[in-house]
Amino acid sequence: SIVHGKHRCPFCRKPYVDVARDQKNNIRRAKEKKDPHSILIVASMRQSGINGFEQDDKKIFKDLVESADLGNRDACYALWNCYIEGSGVERDMNLAKYWCQVAALRGCSASRVELANFDLKARDPESAVRHLMISCRQGNDDGLNFLGRLYRVGLKRKDPCVTKDQYAEALRSHKKCADSMKSDSRAAA
Repeated sequence: SIVHGKHRCPFCRKPYVDVARDQKNNIRRAKEKKDPHSILIVASMRQSGINGFEQDDKKIFKDLVESADLGNRDACYALWNCYIEGSGVERDMNLAKYWCQVAALRGCSASRVELANFDLKARDPESAVRHLMISCRQGNDDGLNFLGRLYRVGLKRKDPCVTKDQYAEALRSHKKCADSMKSDSRAAA
């Protein structure tokens, strides 16, 4: 129903709230308080160009750096991607690896898989296997699949970089992590 030109809820008669405007204002307030997660959300909204945020790679990069400096591991991983693709900044593989390492130290399992890629390109399979084992302990499916491929390739060689015991430990630790995430309410749904 319309009362004095404002749309109102037919049940409670209160005016409708502009959700997008309120959400944008709430996020901006949280960004001003230096909340790393909110700053990352602003960066993703800029990237998508939603809620009135313009798409600007330089502003996205600035927001990601700010969020990463405040301790957000997902922002560190996104910075790795910016440096790999040259999005908002010049391509730089050394800085890409740095931000990937920072994300890994903060607990990002996907960055461990990327570090394994860096190490394999640098001909350091032992370090790559260590990164993949850690990602398996964190429950990362890509890390387990990558480790499995390395194991299968190693079966055809005399000196495999992944042993049978390492692969078995990775399978056990990945299963343990997956089992710890299961719940009765999730299974019932």
